[in-house]
Amino acid sequence: MRNVLLVLRTKRNLSQQQVADLLFISRSTYNKWENDIGEVPHSKLFLISEVYQISIQKLILLVLSENNLLEEKSGSENITGEDFFTLNEKLNSIIKILDEKRSY
Repeated sequence: MRNVLLVLRTKRNLSQQQVADLLFISRSTYNKWENDIGEVPHSKLFLISEVYQISIQKLILLVLSENNLLEEKSGSENITGEDFFTLNEKLNSIIKILDEKRSY
């Protein structure tokens, strides 16, 4: 969920503190989620979808897409910063496609 949170937050031009306040958590907790150190409780997924103004289905689809993209790369290779940049680009493309489909 790491890249999904980062992409959604930066797309909305929000700081980690602003998002944490909206989720009623500490900035350090949100930072852990965004850095894949802590697991996001399922009870917070709906609130996250509200903060980022996306459906819960879209949020789950983005997380599943991120997991699939990471699994494709994981094998025996190390995942680099460039890989995460590419993943963010792909997630942004998925968001754009979903937004376009929603506007029809």
